[in-house]
Amino acid sequence: MRTDTCEKIKSNKKSTKKSNKQSKSGWGGKRAGAGAPFGNTNAVTHGARSSLAFFPLEGAEHLTPLQALRARNMMLCTWIADIYREHGCAYGDYIGDKRVCRLLALYHGLMWQHVDMIIRITRRTAMAELEAVKQELREAKARKKTQG
Repeated sequence: MRTDTCEKIKSNKKSTKKSNKQSKSGWGGKRAGAGAPFGNTNAVTHGARSSLAFFPLEGAEHLTPLQALRARNMMLCTWIADIYREHGCAYGDYIGDKRVCRLLALYHGLMWQHVDMIIRITRRTAMAELEAVKQELREAKARKKTQG
């Protein structure tokens, strides 16, 4: 072995002793307390756990929750389109300004939260309608049984 390779191996052994956060139990995974706390993740920056996700919408008193979410999502889409228009590039193109990239990441995270909530509300509504139809079917079968 060359000396530079031996030196690399020695330095790697030293560094792994210092920074090895894997558990030695054989079960895998990190040991308790290793890494950042659950709430302190990149998701805060990108909107996935942001408190800004469901910002107040003016004049939304007459809207259903689903319509309000869709309106908020459309507002975010407009803001994103304005940013891309301002920088003169197409959607998805790289923008060199880090602040703008962070803002876009935040907006995308917020949009995902809205879409996720829209899916939940729609699914909940569909399941409630399905349960109502099943109940009607049970009642119709019971009436048919008593009549004849």
